[in-house]
Amino acid sequence: MEHKHISFIILQYMASSETISCVESIREHVGTDNYKIIIVDNASPDNAYQVIAETFANSLDTVVLKTESNLGFAKGNNVGYQYAVKHFQPDFVVLLNNDVLLFQDDFYGFVNRKFDECPFAVFGPMILTKDGAYTSNPVSFDNSPRTEDKVLHLIKKNKIKLVLAKLHLLKFVRKYTRNYKKSVGELCYLEDSINVCLHGSFMVFSKQYIGSFPQGLDERTFMYGEEPLLQLHVLHAGMKTLYSPNYIVYHKEDASTDAALRGSSRKMSFILENNIKSEYIYLDTLREYKRQQV
Repeated sequence: MEHKHISFIILQYMASSETISCVESIREHVGTDNYKIIIVDNASPDNAYQVIAETFANSLDTVVLKTESNLGFAKGNNVGYQYAVKHFQPDFVVLLNNDVLLFQDDFYGFVNRKFDECPFAVFGPMILTKDGAYTSNPVSFDNSPRTEDKVLHLIKKNKIKLVLAKLHLLKFVRKYTRNYKKSVGELCYLEDSINVCLHGSFMVFSKQYIGSFPQGLDERTFMYGEEPLLQLHVLHAGMKTLYSPNYIVYHKEDASTDAALRGSSRKMSFILENNIKSEYIYLDTLREYKRQQV
């Protein structure tokens, strides 16, 4: 097998203990010595950066960076992504939340085999959560990007939910929020699926994607809604996304958001406000791509 380099980008906003556990899981299960871990502290307001900088000060496999302000998900991850591309020329870049853990061996070998079988731009594994459920990945098994009507409907629905959240009527927000979680037994035997929308908590970008998008993710979003926008860009570029249930990671879910936003209503409002902004960005992008086809 050709020896390929893999860079892991961990974006941290507080929750430094989660980051340390994440790094340990990568080291234990990556299955190659030819990797680097790049931790980007997204201007944490606590001592998270100092903790991480001291913990990994003498680690040859780990680089610790710090942003001057909270750049959000896309821009924050791109700091690490662009650093990896410049310094390590990786064949694969893995963006993973700091509350994600690897627990299956030979991640390196699995990713290489999958790319040889199906040259992908972006790969996503099965994701398990702390309640034992299969969640989120793919965001949808529909391999068609969202239509304009679908996005407009989502914007309208999220605006209604935002009003309810600001009025502290969370029980009504939850009533109108679809639950996407399914049991592992229902879905773990599914075959690989191409061109589906992948969840942002763990994404593997191949050299195909890196060559076409050296900057990384679309930086116009702050947080939430990155996944459908990524799918739109990848399919428009004539490349593939790939989901496989045969590699599994564990996601504790929302460690950074929970650390920053203590109140349930405040957290829900934050999520909805940013989702609405991202949906408008998606709508603009979709319309621009349509204009280019005329």
